[in-house]
Amino acid sequence: MATNLEAIVSTREHHCGHPELRRDGDEGIPAKRRRGVLLVLPATIALAAGLPAGLAGAVAPTPMQPNGIQRLSARQALDLAHSTLAAESDIELSGELTEQGSRIDLGLRSAEHGKRAAGTLVSHGAAAGFVGILHFVSIGRVDYLDGGRSFWVASMAGQKGLTTAQRAALVKRLAGTWIMLTGKTARSFTVGLRTLTAPATLASELTTADGTLRTGIPKVVQAVRALPIISSRGGTLWLALTGKPLPVEVTAPATTGTGGHVDFSYPAAITITAPPGAKTLAQLGL
Repeated sequence: MATNLEAIVSTREHHCGHPELRRDGDEGIPAKRRRGVLLVLPATIALAAGLPAGLAGAVAPTPMQPNGIQRLSARQALDLAHSTLAAESDIELSGELTEQGSRIDLGLRSAEHGKRAAGTLVSHGAAAGFVGILHFVSIGRVDYLDGGRSFWVASMAGQKGLTTAQRAALVKRLAGTWIMLTGKTARSFTVGLRTLTAPATLASELTTADGTLRTGIPKVVQAVRALPIISSRGGTLWLALTGKPLPVEVTAPATTGTGGHVDFSYPAAITITAPPGAKTLAQLGL
């Protein structure tokens, strides 16, 4: 019984996802598409190294000071955004993603460069890899999972060797209960989340896609004046024009059943602690 539950827990998260941008490529030169660990939006933005010497060693601008990315090419602006995001300690993501017509709503928080993370995922269809509400907390090498009733009903449905009564009993026991995951099960769970919760990993994954690049007309996005980096594949990444050149929003149309948008924010400090009353599978008798 425990083995079946460990298998469920360790695979649910590998289907959640995020928009991608690509780091190898240049304006006018299509780059190979690479799907990330998690759900992939249509190929959005490509980027390559190469910053003007004057900006590479520039002092970080104050919050209201222009950061100069409007003078850069699309790929140069993205390179600067990549390194800046990778260095951030605390970030928040919110938005919705669509995979094969199934929507996932997400709200994620990450602290201490990804060493601590927490969030909620709400899946509205099985194509996302799970159904229902999923809360999680990740602290170091320990993860905590709290799935709603719909999550566990859908997860148990495909498990062989269980009677209807046994499935119902397990759902009743697990729904709304924080489960502590350690060891191999926790590592498997974390792999599917680090793409969204570790700034350095997120920065790299946000630079994986194909298409050609151009900059667009700046406008205010999420109360921040931002520069759009637009891909020929239809995706757009908005970068802050003042303060640090960080991502503000990334969007991609769901023209092929896959798309969505994600908003970024950068609180001064995020506190994430272990949920009280969490139990291991062994403590639950599973």
